[in-house]
Amino acid sequence: MRRADLDVIAATLEEIAESLLLARLRNAPQDTAPLLRLFDTHRVDL
Repeated sequence: MRRADLDVIAATLEEIAESLLLARLRNAPQDTAPLLRLFDTHRVDL
């Protein structure tokens, strides 16, 4: 694989990991609201 291919894979994996983390935080109890603000998820119903 070329370096550019590996960069695309790494970026994709990073986005997937971040999405999974944010999904778990969104489904967590309300006491995680400060964490959601840290990640700037643009959630308005807090």
